[in-house]
Amino acid sequence: LEAVGAVLRPQIRFWQAPEIDLDGLEPHERATALADHDGRNGGLIFEARILVEQGRVVLMLVKLVDHAHQLAEGLQVAGVRASALVGDVKPKERAAILDRMRAGEVDVVVATSLADEGLDAPRVDTIIMTEPSRNVGRVRQRIGRALRPHVDGRQPLVVDVVDSHGGY
Repeated sequence: LEAVGAVLRPQIRFWQAPEIDLDGLEPHERATALADHDGRNGGLIFEARILVEQGRVVLMLVKLVDHAHQLAEGLQVAGVRASALVGDVKPKERAAILDRMRAGEVDVVVATSLADEGLDAPRVDTIIMTEPSRNVGRVRQRIGRALRPHVDGRQPLVVDVVDSHGGY
């Protein structure tokens, strides 16, 4: 593994989402359409489950609170130890979720922008970025969540979800 300063260089993989027609939709409507697409969500749940089966600890980043809850619940139904980390979760429960992740009791945290800064989750070695963003600083911050060297020597992985539409 190649270290760059105190962080590791990640492997970046693109995940092609099902095509969704978003023409003419406003930004929030586009985000809602992406979040409500059953095929896309099923694929995201499948991808996260496979990564967990490979021993990875995943931070899945989404835009909408309801989407975070929906994906976390879908992952739980699929047998994955998952939790949503969003603004409507009380601070004590947020801390408990991160403590469970640190202790190896949670394998996937599905989070909104709440996880963009100040998230201490050193076990995370995989990021799934489910929403498009043109904000380079924000993307770097999000990817940085998985770049710390890990005890097991695993290379960090960033899965960038690519949606086939021109709306963003």
